Amino acid sequence: GAPGAGKTSTSRLLHNKNGIELYEGDYLREVKLPREVGDSKDPFLYIGTKQAWRLFGDLNKENVIKGLQAVRKSMQPYIDKELAERPSVIFEAAFLDPTSQRNGRLFLVVTAEEAAHREQFYRDRKFFHPKYGSAELEEGFLASRLIQDYLIEEAKKLKVTVIYNNNNQNELLDQFDNI
Repeated sequence: GAPGAGKTSTSRLLHNKNGIELYEGDYLREVKLPREVGDSKDPFLYIGTKQAWRLFGDLNKENVIKGLQAVRKSMQPYIDKELAERPSVIFEAAFLDPTSQRNGRLFLVVTAEEAAHREQFYRDRKFFHPKYGSAELEEGFLASRLIQDYLIEEAKKLKVTVIYNNNNQNELLDQFDNI
């Protein structure tokens, strides 16, 4: 799902219910890769999907999708490595490429209602990026909405199950139980 759609909360619910290891993609990008890879000439290894469009120009659908695809391509070898080391895991990340995932089940978590998505997005982002300032939050949210629209269309084409997050834990879990 897109940033702020409820991937982490949903993944934690599934982890707590089923006892399956949870691996957050942000940990891979923000902590593990900098330690293991160090400096890289690939800017898409360390940039979030909601900011990657900046490397292509203005904030628009085309650049947002280019940014998402670039992050996916850069991250895929590292995702493959992590998944190979974990036979049973809930791997949560905005940059997962459903066409590259061959094992397990894929789910797309979305928050369809824009106001609810905005509230979730801002709630977990209480600081401003020093390089971009407060405008980054709103741009990040707008990029996240464009990413979500793209992911929904992609999920339809690839027959990926869409989980609708409405901030009700029981209803979220019921969606998984009904699959």
